[in-house]
Amino acid sequence: MQVLVSVPAEGNAGWQRRDGFRVDAEYFYPASAIKLVEAVAALEAVTELRESRASGLEVGAGFVSESASKRRSGVATIANLVSAAIVISDNDASNDLLDLAGFDGLHQRMWRLGLSSVRIRHRLAVPSSDDARSTPRIELFAGPVPVVIAPREGRVVLGKNEESGVRVGESHLAAGRLVEEPMSFEAKNRVSLQDLQDLLVAVTRPELRGGAVPRLGERERSLLIESLTALPSARGLSVSADAEHKPLLAGIERVVPRSSLTVASKGGRAYGFVIDNAHVVDARTGRSFFMTATLHVNANGRMNDDLYEYREVALPALADLGELVARSVFEDPTTSATQLR
Repeated sequence: MQVLVSVPAEGNAGWQRRDGFRVDAEYFYPASAIKLVEAVAALEAVTELRESRASGLEVGAGFVSESASKRRSGVATIANLVSAAIVISDNDASNDLLDLAGFDGLHQRMWRLGLSSVRIRHRLAVPSSDDARSTPRIELFAGPVPVVIAPREGRVVLGKNEESGVRVGESHLAAGRLVEEPMSFEAKNRVSLQDLQDLLVAVTRPELRGGAVPRLGERERSLLIESLTALPSARGLSVSADAEHKPLLAGIERVVPRSSLTVASKGGRAYGFVIDNAHVVDARTGRSFFMTATLHVNANGRMNDDLYEYREVALPALADLGELVARSVFEDPTTSATQLR
């Protein structure tokens, strides 16, 4: 488990405290939490296109790409790609956002923000032969003549993940065969816990960032925040999906009624890793905190078998953790970081 909690000071004058438990002690797989990175980078690309050569381009513009046309009929919009990727964690939508940002463009934008740990090495839920460096031709329809983005080949060199913990488990399944050695995540996506939270801070509370913030127009930023705060159940998924997509919320609402809460978050889970990255505000008092947490569950030690204790262990643990932090911040804001530990 890794946990980072950050509490803004009164009057938005920096931080009252930022502290955590085992923050970035080892590698964790970010799963769908990485979709926030892709959404921010794609919306920065839209803002830049509007300012440079497409003055009428907005988030409502239609989106068509060579790869997307193979998966869906009709024309998507940039806005509904962002909403689908963030609210209901749609993999195809997030892959389209990666294509829109471009392999090099995404990394350059994140590194400009000081988020040097970001590594997007692969799309989500695609064959292992897929190459995220290659992006297809894209057309954005903001008027009678589309804005065309030519196919691109990424040149940024990422190397391998080399931090501790990058080999996970005791054995793993590969092509249906049991391999008696840990599963390597050297070539998987990566972002540090600190950078994941700092990106959420830059989007939701840029005045607290103390550094570079995303170059987003007001509509782009509003779309992001609206998507981060929406509940999956409000977009057609079951009510149980709310706890699965926003596991910290299930515990926080034991402290503050949901009607008084604003929770902007993007979580994810895969390979036994569960992550939530949240900005929590109590509307009754205006108090708030950021909390980013991950834990790994894999009792049998075998990776890639889809037998992980998400419901039994991970979701209850994160809910309890959310309750603990919410009580310390909202009920007793004088609680010190040492007491919280």
